[in-house]
Amino acid sequence: MSLLVSGYSSLPKGLSTYYWALVSRLAWFYTVTHLTSLTFLRKHLYRHPRVLFVRLVFMLAVAGLLFVAIFSSRVSNIELGLPAKCFFQKRRSPEPTTLASSIVLLYAIFIRALKIFEATSNSLTRRARAVAAAIVGFLYRNANKALHGRCWSQTSRYLLQMLATQPIIGCLLSRRLTSTFIFR
Repeated sequence: MSLLVSGYSSLPKGLSTYYWALVSRLAWFYTVTHLTSLTFLRKHLYRHPRVLFVRLVFMLAVAGLLFVAIFSSRVSNIELGLPAKCFFQKRRSPEPTTLASSIVLLYAIFIRALKIFEATSNSLTRRARAVAAAIVGFLYRNANKALHGRCWSQTSRYLLQMLATQPIIGCLLSRRLTSTFIFR
């Protein structure tokens, strides 16, 4: 948060667009790093609700500052020498990569904000597992019908099993094992 605050406080003093873009990208990086660390801090935050509340307030404040910084830091090579405060005076449409990055970041912040509370975390986990089980069951039933309803050669069945069924089961099992032993 201090990086963004110092960047915003340097804007009226003539901070260049190059440094403003650097500040916004570094802030994006440390926000993603913080969101990743929340996975490991979850149990600690469940036991300390005051710390959880303070962390959530600052996380949302950083998110607000970061989104303004990301959308205003679109820089071309021609504009590198201009003061960064000029970008706040122009209305420009965001680039597709900026928009996509912001949507992914907003989704990650939203999910982490929900999972930071124990009740919503457990509810989300149960629902996600139910949806994943329904999808895998549907795929398995339809794959079995397709395999046994047609004249598939033994080689085709083997390839389908090696390329589709086993990787899906492996991904689901590895996710289940990591959520059981590491993240609880």
